[in-house]
Amino acid sequence: MRLEYVYPTEHLLIGGSYSNEELFARLHATTDVAGVWSAADDQHYCGKWALNVYVDGVPAQPTVTTLASATQTTTLQANEVRIDKTFLTPENVDYRRVIYLLLDVHNQGGQEHSLVVTGDIRYPERAWLQFSKVPDLYQKLKRVQSKVVDDQVVSTTLGRPDEVRVLAADVAILERFFDDQGVQFVTAPFSLAPGERRRLHFTMTFSNQGEAPARAHLNLQPEALAREVARTTAWWEGFDHTTHLITPSALVNRGLAWSKINMARQRVRYPCGWGFTNDPPQDVMVVRDAAWFILGSDYLMPDFSLGMLELMAHSAVEPTGKMTEYVLCCEVPPYRYDYGLNVNDDTPLFIISVWHHLATTGNEEFIRSLYPLARDAAAYLLSQRLGEQGLIYCTSDEANLWGIAGWRNIIPGYQQNGAVTEINAEAYAAFSLLSQMAGMLGDVVEQRKWAAEAEQLRERINRWLISPRTGLYLVNIDTSGQAHEQLTGDMVFPLMFGVADEEMTRRTLLALYDPEFWTPFGVRTVGKNQPGYDPEYGMRLTGGIWPNLTAWVAYASRKLYPEKLVEGMENIYRLSEVPIPRQYRNVVPGQFPECLHGENFESRGMSLSPWMPATYLWLGLEGLLGIEPGPHLAVNPHLPPHWHWAGVRSLPWRGNHVTMFVARDTLFSTIPVTSDLPVEVFPEDVTPLFRPQEQDHLIALRRGEEAVIFIGAPEDKHVELHLPPEIAGRPQTLRLGLEAGNHLLIRL
Repeated sequence: MRLEYVYPTEHLLIGGSYSNEELFARLHATTDVAGVWSAADDQHYCGKWALNVYVDGVPAQPTVTTLASATQTTTLQANEVRIDKTFLTPENVDYRRVIYLLLDVHNQGGQEHSLVVTGDIRYPERAWLQFSKVPDLYQKLKRVQSKVVDDQVVSTTLGRPDEVRVLAADVAILERFFDDQGVQFVTAPFSLAPGERRRLHFTMTFSNQGEAPARAHLNLQPEALAREVARTTAWWEGFDHTTHLITPSALVNRGLAWSKINMARQRVRYPCGWGFTNDPPQDVMVVRDAAWFILGSDYLMPDFSLGMLELMAHSAVEPTGKMTEYVLCCEVPPYRYDYGLNVNDDTPLFIISVWHHLATTGNEEFIRSLYPLARDAAAYLLSQRLGEQGLIYCTSDEANLWGIAGWRNIIPGYQQNGAVTEINAEAYAAFSLLSQMAGMLGDVVEQRKWAAEAEQLRERINRWLISPRTGLYLVNIDTSGQAHEQLTGDMVFPLMFGVADEEMTRRTLLALYDPEFWTPFGVRTVGKNQPGYDPEYGMRLTGGIWPNLTAWVAYASRKLYPEKLVEGMENIYRLSEVPIPRQYRNVVPGQFPECLHGENFESRGMSLSPWMPATYLWLGLEGLLGIEPGPHLAVNPHLPPHWHWAGVRSLPWRGNHVTMFVARDTLFSTIPVTSDLPVEVFPEDVTPLFRPQEQDHLIALRRGEEAVIFIGAPEDKHVELHLPPEIAGRPQTLRLGLEAGNHLLIRL
């Protein structure tokens, strides 16, 4: 699959968010830099870096912008000269605190042309109208002092002598202009003969340890840069080959492919360990969001999941056993804060993520060290039961962050306290899974105890937290005893976590499918006809659309209404490739937006939701493909009636990689699995024997001298399939035509 989007630059309001494990950069639609942040010290190192090219004195104008996994490129044109301006921050290299702006210039005409490049760099962070995140005043007030050393510009932050940026280029600089905010420069004019091509590269390195490391890692030689580009490209391509899902929906397939790219962009190596933030760039790791992220990253980056669990274990546990709300990961030691709530959703979600990591990786040694923390967290939740209802109870009478127990915790003036349905449903799941974890670790006494606690809590939720008037789940019964019957997307939690029976699940889903909630771009957080509905207020949490809520509703639909599962997945990703993204404000093709206005569907939050990519991958695997983690892998696909196939290649599972697909009502797998479908085991995945361009929607498995080849067609396609001799005995070529949604199964 070719993972790139090409758009007229004028159709984009902003560019992509690019990163490696140590840097995060935002780009404009023109591929100029709009900010660079470092994970080493939670500091902003650059607020703007623009490059402009003049051809015979005429400014080159942007035409199209290409967004890819590793790079963003804007093509400019002037006087028969084409310029491709590319941004890259390297991965899989020795030094990652570096960014590149590359100019590939090509004289496409028959006359010689003269070119000049100008640069404008502002080091203090800036508040850009196009971006939702506003930097703090300290970052905007930074000032620098610059000097030239060996034709490189070294800029040091005043008052922070170790905070350094070094700028270099492989083209002669005619003039430089310094002030206390940055650097401007003009290159010496250079000629480009007819048909001539040339690459110019401009490099900026960063260091929080003085200028020596930054200067030592400048790669000014074309060969060295070419190696970094190749290693970075290969690193990103590895994510396309891992957990490669294929379905009859081309839109869903692209969403799944880009979910992996955007997950990888969230990896951060903080001073205290691996983590990710819910609002990049910053060092705040929210336990709730990290736990949700782990459910997806276990299937793509299990080592990263492990690192986040380690960070939570040593830095996110309160003395009571409760999990904190967030950790500042660049502080030494890491600082934690919990808003003073006696219960939160971070605590049960942490237990769920610990179980999930054990179930998917089989990492029993590590989980044994975390099991006591998970057990203590569950015991703490039990200790917060209150009154005759016996439900877990939030005692806060504050508002906003300090008075909302649940995921919608940033609504000004809002309270969600007392017996909160969301928290209790998550606690039920946490107790159930803790019971399973105890069983997997051989602790039978604890297994029985937590199974009993889970069942008791489930009974109490269904006794007390259902409205007699609506017949649906309450938001909460508050500290004054008032039942809140407003219909919100939070109704989904008892469905997701197994509290609701089938009748209640069906009734709730039908309410969520009503146009009051369901839209072409996702599910509203609050029903449009409900008191207090507002499509914009409170970060769109009172009636706007959050894609993660849509994913939760889609997941809850998997058994009864799989067609809604697919529709939900398509709705989530649809905005990520609309024809004119700027019509929906800060939409970037290939990126999942954070949240949308509930009526005009404008993207009003971050252009790249940090947690949604992992949730989307999880939804594809555990929702659509029906993977059920546990001591033994179970797979029961949830395909709508008009779908007859789906599959995944190279899925990380307990230290190995599994490939499987369902077709003709049979599940084909490289390992034995439990399923309601007939299962055929073909232990060897031989898909890599086929040509790369044939592998996007092809899976080939072998068992001894037998082989089975599956080809799916999300769109109409003509296939020229070259059967390798290792499978067919001799080279053979098949020419096939498939209509969209169909598939072909070949047995050899």
